Amino acid sequence: MNNIAISNLMEETKNLTKPKVWKYYINRNLKDYSKMFTEVIATVQQQKNTPPLNINVNDAIKPWLKNKINDHNVKDFQHLEDWFKAWLQEDNFCVLIDHLTNYSEDLFNMLTSRVINQLGSELNLSIGADAYAIYGNYGYTPFGIHKDTEPIFLIHCGPSNKDIWYWENPPNEDYTGRTDILYSNSEWKESATHVVLEPGDMVFIPRHAYHLLYTPDFSITLGTALFPDDPRALINTGLSNMQQVQEVDYHDVSISWSNQDLLIGEEFDARINNSFGFSTSNIGSSILNGLIDHNLKLQSNGGFIGAPSTTLLNRSTSINSSCYKLKKNTKIQYKEQDGELVLFLRGRTFKVNYNERILGTVDYINNARKFSLKDISGILEDEKATYKLLELFHAYRSIELACNCQQHTLND
Repeated sequence: MNNIAISNLMEETKNLTKPKVWKYYINRNLKDYSKMFTEVIATVQQQKNTPPLNINVNDAIKPWLKNKINDHNVKDFQHLEDWFKAWLQEDNFCVLIDHLTNYSEDLFNMLTSRVINQLGSELNLSIGADAYAIYGNYGYTPFGIHKDTEPIFLIHCGPSNKDIWYWENPPNEDYTGRTDILYSNSEWKESATHVVLEPGDMVFIPRHAYHLLYTPDFSITLGTALFPDDPRALINTGLSNMQQVQEVDYHDVSISWSNQDLLIGEEFDARINNSFGFSTSNIGSSILNGLIDHNLKLQSNGGFIGAPSTTLLNRSTSINSSCYKLKKNTKIQYKEQDGELVLFLRGRTFKVNYNERILGTVDYINNARKFSLKDISGILEDEKATYKLLELFHAYRSIELACNCQQHTLND
């Protein structure tokens, strides 16, 4: 069965306010799903730091098990479920892994094409989207009937089916946040809409809409969360992306919040200025600039927070003999700052010497169907700089191979 063609997911969901189910929205072979999610685990196992994990084993949260995620190589197991059982040392589990697009270009391509792009131009992704997967055979969701603070799209990947119940009006509070009562009676189902999700189905759940999942056998569900851009979230995001803050050595910051004298007038302003590089009167503009930088990162990475894992990067390229194209569903962004050019490549920030020719190169790449070393060298007028720039763009997944025609080299 072919993928369902959706013109606009915003219209389908009444501007993200109404639950919606699409049967057979994604058409993929079950073996493809298994391979894709196994590769995610394999990439995670190569990282120094594990991504955010929510680990629930036999209805108990066990965050310390993340330290054992490398005890068994996932590549040694024929079935992903067996690897989870070996890792967790239990048969009943529910594991949520965040930031999945950082670890899989296949998942990034699928979610940008089939979810983010289908939301249409009216969606303002100021805060961004995140991808996560729920692995398990856990029966009812361990925290029972619940609601999320962000709207979510769930693509069920199988191999077994999954049940979902959702409520357009809040259910009886006696049934929320617990699982014991769900097994003892079925009254909680009366006001809910029930759908059996098969592999390839997608469901949308609005923010604050109560829902419950039931997984009788091992399966994987892929989620995309859209973070609401409410004022508090905007401020927090701007703060966390202020470049001045990121460059500070926090060991040199010695503000004592217990001493009220330090919080008054000039003394406080001096401390902030010395530590972070701006006056308290400029905090608002600094937050705004941080939010702008965050938004440029999002645009460079298809709307997803984070950036591809460095283990995915391929630096052994044949720049001289290949043609390239802009990575699908991304855009190279840039800005001028203090005489430097700041480039935003797939959620990462790079600084280079300001050069009008580099700006022309970026604009050309963002709009060209495909290009080569020879094409870019004609703009930059410097072969060495051209090679280094293309190598940087390719290594950090902003451009990808278009062909190996070898007809566009500098030796023509």
